[in-house]
Amino acid sequence: MTYIILLSLLPSLLVCIYIYFRDLHEKEPIKLLLKAFFFGMLSTVFTLFIHIALGLVGFEYNTNPFMSAFVGAATIEECNKFILLLCLIWKNSEFNERFDGIVYAVFVSMGFAFVENALYVFDDTSNYISTFVARLFFATPAHFLFAVSMGYFVSVAKFNPTKRKRNLVYALLSAILLHGVYDYLLMYANATSSTLVSFILMVLFYIFDIFMWRLGIKKIRKASEADKPNSWQL
Repeated sequence: MTYIILLSLLPSLLVCIYIYFRDLHEKEPIKLLLKAFFFGMLSTVFTLFIHIALGLVGFEYNTNPFMSAFVGAATIEECNKFILLLCLIWKNSEFNERFDGIVYAVFVSMGFAFVENALYVFDDTSNYISTFVARLFFATPAHFLFAVSMGYFVSVAKFNPTKRKRNLVYALLSAILLHGVYDYLLMYANATSSTLVSFILMVLFYIFDIFMWRLGIKKIRKASEADKPNSWQL
């Protein structure tokens, strides 16, 4: 069990280490980063509670890939992460640079990904290595990229008060959209009985994954550049 938990933690840990050292100007307090990670873990509890509550009232979101991806996964998960992220950092004095929004959003998201990884691995311990590899190279990096978009726009909202509400909406909706499309392509590819359609969807999935990486790296660079002295703001 300990081995499986460590395997589940490894992908999130690697991402957290990367984003921590990518923060070039002022490192965030370890204690607050650990709290962000814990908040991400806590968001999985809220997500499971919402799923259970929706089931009890008879709301079906697993009827098709679109509902499963955009409602069951993207909307519920990203809303929980977004709310906890704001509760943690919005009024915190440590949130004093534009790159900070990305850092804390990523740590929250990696806390969520850690618990999700563990749940997937424990769900099928007979194939835990293949599950681990898939979570390492696809699912966990995807959560990282959703978080980069969310954190970027949270920082834009924080440091550009004239358009605060609009950019907070962008923060949430961008993460939901990226998450929803990512999951939808995978779910539809697995659900369809057509080999051709499944192949096309998987090609689109890999193209979309590349698009997310390009977008995420661009936002990381832009936020980092904005924190340099005499730089243009986001």
